Amino acid sequence: MRTRLRQRSTIVRQLGSCVIALAAFGISGCRDAISPGDILPGLSIRTGAETIHFVSAGFANQITVPITVTNNSDKTLSLAFCSESLERFSFRGWERVFSPVCIAAVQTLPPIPAGTSYTFNWSAYDTPPGYSGFRFTDSQNVYRVHLGLWIVDDLGGEQLPREASVTNAFKVEP
Repeated sequence: MRTRLRQRSTIVRQLGSCVIALAAFGISGCRDAISPGDILPGLSIRTGAETIHFVSAGFANQITVPITVTNNSDKTLSLAFCSESLERFSFRGWERVFSPVCIAAVQTLPPIPAGTSYTFNWSAYDTPPGYSGFRFTDSQNVYRVHLGLWIVDDLGGEQLPREASVTNAFKVEP
């Protein structure tokens, strides 16, 4: 009897440790382990709020995310046309859940010279009811926006690594 109680007690402690470890991962995992400024010193990509509220857009819910790219590096940056996507955090990590449908026309966006900022609003929609996909009402509600940023120089350009081209994480709520 004592042996069984000890075994159960050990199992409960081990399960408790696993739950604590998973909770710690979930809390710390959605924080930015690497910020854009760690990869390109002087670069900051921030949303205007830590919580974004969705509104009904008839067929789905919509968010509008205010984004500011601050380029205090010594490089000129360019934002690739229609390169943005919405990512959601889950236990598997960051997953792309939305990318806009863009017209095939090429649009030139203004460069972001060293020492300047570029601010714009970006919108995303969740999946309409009746279709499989993500919804802003899901319990997983931590998101970030990925941008297609490039370093522009006389020889052409170089795309920034993924972790250097994302906003801070934010929550989406009604």
